[in-house]
Amino acid sequence: HKWAHNRLRATLGISGRGSAPTVTTTTVPAVDPAVMMAAVAAQVGASVASALRGQNSTTLGSGNPLSGSDAEEGKKYDKFELAVLMGYSHVDSAAHLQPIWSLFQATKNHDIHRQNLKDQMEKWNKREGVPIDKSVYFDNKSLDQIITLKFNPGSGTALFITADQGVTILMCRPRSGEEKEKIRMEEQAWEDSAANRAYGEALTLKKSDPRSPAHNYGNLKLNFATFSALLWTLLGEQSDIY
Repeated sequence: HKWAHNRLRATLGISGRGSAPTVTTTTVPAVDPAVMMAAVAAQVGASVASALRGQNSTTLGSGNPLSGSDAEEGKKYDKFELAVLMGYSHVDSAAHLQPIWSLFQATKNHDIHRQNLKDQMEKWNKREGVPIDKSVYFDNKSLDQIITLKFNPGSGTALFITADQGVTILMCRPRSGEEKEKIRMEEQAWEDSAANRAYGEALTLKKSDPRSPAHNYGNLKLNFATFSALLWTLLGEQSDIY
C-alpha cells in the first residue's frame, strides 16, 4: 500500500516540492458607457470635419495660393450642418460631398465663390454635353444663402415675394451686363453704408420683386439645364433633389 502510494505521488507530482505557477490577473476598470459614447462621437465628428476640410489648401482662381484678405477662412460647418448636407446629398460620409463645400471653407471672398460655382457647373456641362447659360450671375445674397444652407429661406409656404430666394431655378436666369453692374454697385453701396444704415432704409433697399421665369421653351430648357448643373455642383448625382 505504501509503495503504491509513493508511486502515485511520484507520477502525479510530489506535494511540497516546488510551487504552483503564479497566475497574474488584470482587473479592467469599469468604463461609463456614456463617457465612451461621447469619446467615440467626438472622434467621429473630428474625422468628418477633417474629411470635409481636406481640400482647404487647394489653390483657387489663377492657381496661386490665396493671399491677403482672400486667405481669410470662410464658413466652417459643424456636425449638424454636415449631417444636413449628407442628407441632401444622399451620401454616408462627408468625404463624399461635392468639392464646392471645401472651397466655400477656404475663403470669404464672394468673387471667388462665384468663380468656383461657375467652374464646377462647367464640369457638369462638359460631362453631360448639355449647354448651360453662361450669363448667370450669383449675387452676394444668393451666395450667402447657399453657403449657410438656407436653401429655402422663410417659411415652408411658397410665396411670391420669396420665389427667387434660396436654391431656386430663378437664381439661374440670365442677367445682362448692365444688370450685373447695377447689382455690384448696389452691393458695394450696401457694404459702405452698413455702419450708419437705419432700419427703414435697410428694409426699403431689400424690397424688390422676384425675377421673372423663362418666357419661352428655348429659355426654359436652358434655365432647366443651368439649374441642373447648379444642383449637381452642390449636391451631386446621388441626391434625390438633383
